[in-house]
Amino acid sequence: MRVYPFQYPLREVIYKTVERSQLKLYIFEPEMACANRTAILFFIGGSFGKGPRTPADFQHQAKYISSKGAIAICVDCRTGHDEGFTPIQAICDVKSAVRYVREHAAGEHALCLHGKQENKFFHETLRDMEQYLISKNFL
Repeated sequence: MRVYPFQYPLREVIYKTVERSQLKLYIFEPEMACANRTAILFFIGGSFGKGPRTPADFQHQAKYISSKGAIAICVDCRTGHDEGFTPIQAICDVKSAVRYVREHAAGEHALCLHGKQENKFFHETLRDMEQYLISKNFL
């Protein structure tokens, strides 16, 4: 099991289990309760090679976003650190995370995705998801 050093209080939720790994969403919730809040998902990306990136890389941005009233989620997904990793697995993890958030959201709300990624795979996945969300009248 991977452990990431977050400096702020958050809620951890397992969104996907793959072989022996549990992939988690690290959720920063705003202090004020409100229906139909916007959610932003942060994806580490850029780790098709072996690099030191973790979901905790976005913790400061996530904390700031949640202080403004939105839900901020740092997403754990497979990277070049994982045995037998392929870019297709990362794309599947992105889609699984978005699906999980949509299925567990209370009411309809806006969803924003942000990634630290220069790779075309990530951008193509976001484009596909945007088209899906538009077709379902979410955007």
